Amino acid sequence: MSGRMTPQERLAQADERIDWLLAQPGTSDWLKACLRSARSHQPVQLLNDLELLDLLLRERASALVDGLLAPAVPAREPPCSTV
Repeated sequence: MSGRMTPQERLAQADERIDWLLAQPGTSDWLKACLRSARSHQPVQLLNDLELLDLLLRERASALVDGLLAPAVPAREPPCSTV
């Protein structure tokens, strides 16, 4: 057999990896719920949803991380008043 996997073999491998991740105590409840829910979705709908999640959540998380890593902006001093 060549090095290429059949679609059935790829599906079995993906399911094994998902099952392994679901069994890990360190996996977040959010991710576990997503993985369980994804199994009942139609594949094209799932791919579309994954694309949207990737675009939206990656940008949001990146902005949050950038905000944490950005140097603090010094507070503006009040303007001097002349009496």
